[in-house]
Amino acid sequence: MNGPDRKLINQVQAVYDKMLAITEQQLEVIIKAQNNKEEIYKLQELIEQRQVLIKQINQLTGGSSEWIVEESTPGKAADQEWRKAVDYLQDTMTGIQKINQRCQELLQVLMEDTGEKLTRQRKTHQAVNAYTGSDHQDEAWFFDKKK
Repeated sequence: MNGPDRKLINQVQAVYDKMLAITEQQLEVIIKAQNNKEEIYKLQELIEQRQVLIKQINQLTGGSSEWIVEESTPGKAADQEWRKAVDYLQDTMTGIQKINQRCQELLQVLMEDTGEKLTRQRKTHQAVNAYTGSDHQDEAWFFDKKK
C-alpha cells in the first residue's frame, strides 16, 4: 500500500473506530434509560458527536464508499496490507450497523413505554378533572366515556 492510500485508509479507520466507540456508548445509554429516563438526555450529545464523525467521513471519502473499490486496482487488490485494512474497515462498519439496529429496537420499546405512560397520565388527568369539576364537564362524563 503506498503513501496517500495508506494515509487515507488510516484516517477513515480512525474516524470509524471513534464512531464505533460512540455507538457502543449510545447502546449503554439506551440500556440505562430503560430504568432511568434521565439517561436519555446523554443520547443527544452522542448523536451530535456521531454527526461530526459522519461529516469527517464524507469529507475524507467524497461521500461514497466507492473510493475503496476505486482505490483497489489489481496491484492493490493483491496487496495483503490493503486487503487487511479494507477488511478491518468493513468489519467495523458491520459492527456499527449491528449496534445501531439494537439501539433502534431498544429505542422503539422505550418510545412505546413512554407513549403508554402518557396515555395513562392523560386518562387520569381527564378523570380527575371530571370528578373535581375542573373542566366543567357534566356528571355523566365517566359513564359516557365507558360506552
